[in-house]
Amino acid sequence: MAYKTTYPFTGEVLKKYDNATDADLEQALETGHQLYQTWRNSPVAERAQDLQKIADLMKDRKEDLAKAMTYDMGKLLTEAQG
Repeated sequence: MAYKTTYPFTGEVLKKYDNATDADLEQALETGHQLYQTWRNSPVAERAQDLQKIADLMKDRKEDLAKAMTYDMGKLLTEAQG
């Protein structure tokens, strides 16, 4: 069975996703592990800068992220914006 995103408020299926194959999963795990090894060995100051960039992007896209939370989890938009 494929995965799907269902809007909890209406029950509408918003998107369907195919199941990952074993090869897809192995590739994702390997990629994640390699990125973790690179990340953990980088200087803390560099990691802090990366995290700040991510935080800034999240603030810039606050409305889009809040709408996604509303559709994915059924949160009220005002709660998601918080």
